[in-house]
Amino acid sequence: MNATVIARPDAITVKASAAIVRSEMERSERRRQEIIFAVDSLFNAILAQKKVIEALESSAGTMQKYRDRVITLIEEKKAVPVDRLRIEVRIADLEQQLLKERNVLAVLKKILKNTIGIADTGREVEPEEAFLAQAADVSFDVEALVRDALEKRPDRRSLLSTVEAQARAVDVARAGHWPKLSLQGSYGMRWGAVPYDSPAGTDAVADVGRIGLYLDLPIWEGGRVSAEMDRERARLIALQERLRELDLRITLEVERAVLDLTAIEARIAALEKGVALARETLKMEQEKYEVGAGTTIEVLDAQTALIEAEKNLARALADRATAAAQLALARGEIR
Repeated sequence: MNATVIARPDAITVKASAAIVRSEMERSERRRQEIIFAVDSLFNAILAQKKVIEALESSAGTMQKYRDRVITLIEEKKAVPVDRLRIEVRIADLEQQLLKERNVLAVLKKILKNTIGIADTGREVEPEEAFLAQAADVSFDVEALVRDALEKRPDRRSLLSTVEAQARAVDVARAGHWPKLSLQGSYGMRWGAVPYDSPAGTDAVADVGRIGLYLDLPIWEGGRVSAEMDRERARLIALQERLRELDLRITLEVERAVLDLTAIEARIAALEKGVALARETLKMEQEKYEVGAGTTIEVLDAQTALIEAEKNLARALADRATAAAQLALARGEIR
């Protein structure tokens, strides 16, 4: 039985291993956050698509009622048959748009199920519709957000741990120049296979052991150790450069997310006014047509403008929710 005990525990290697473990854990956490953001984005896209479909369904219903009214006016000789034809064409176009948008919604739901790992067994995944109504706080201290992101981002913490592990690797390589003191020992038993192996008056079996201190001096290893140190230093410098680039990218991501969120809030305010104005315009054009002061084309144009305004607002609300999630992801705080 042999045993070797190193007099100086290799604490550097232990610390390097611990840093690598931390790096992998932080990398896993960042991946989890990215998946959450992907699911959030799909939820927002589904909600926006449902709002678009609702707008088209509402417009189709309005056009059908308007067609019925025009039929009555035609019978009363207050409108011409071509007005009815124009409305029928618009209703058919709305039905085609509805079919297309419903297909898009079905695809988005399937993508969501795949992302969160739900088998497509017919069970529906319905996001909470009230989520899009949540206004974002746009009073930001960008510098504070950047500092917070640099401290909390898991991918940066992962890279910091990798840099620490590589710095330990440099220390390990440097330690190759150091002498190594070790305590070695062995213990066993010796016995004779035949009688004459043991002198007269002695036992056939005897205990045998040894113990000693050994000093290993790397006299002829200087070139190899220096080359190893140079290689590990080069890796460390490359990792430090990656860390610098990541810091710049994190700063850019936070600043861009803040700008996007601020711009979307302003856009939503304008679109809400636009929707209200489009609804009022449609009502006015319908009333003008009733008294003979307007045309069917003007009514249809007003109705098209309302549909586009409502679709743009729905998508802007989804963009706001996604931008808020993007900022949380950039800060490393998405949950």
